[in-house]
Amino acid sequence: MRTDYDIAALLERRAARDEHFRTHFTSPIPEEHLERFEGLEYFDPDPGLVFSGGFAPAEGKLNIARLFTAIAYAEQVHATNHLKELGGIGDTVANLGAAIDGETFE
Repeated sequence: MRTDYDIAALLERRAARDEHFRTHFTSPIPEEHLERFEGLEYFDPDPGLVFSGGFAPAEGKLNIARLFTAIAYAEQVHATNHLKELGGIGDTVANLGAAIDGETFE
């Protein structure tokens, strides 16, 4: 387990992000949902799940960087295909509205 993991700093960054989403004119949250926006849902901080490592291109390992970039893209395509199958692809505002509605349904 990492001992240098700053949970307080993480919580501050999360609160700042939520405040930005709630108040900034570039917020991705649709205006009609801002009044009831209480912040994003996060997993509880777990220092045991924090990893760090070098960035491959800085170490001269360009093929490894390309591999991870390709994997990340493949995961994005995979997730998008699942969302399409579930009928959940719309424009950004519609997708965010559906997500907020789903979270506030209960």
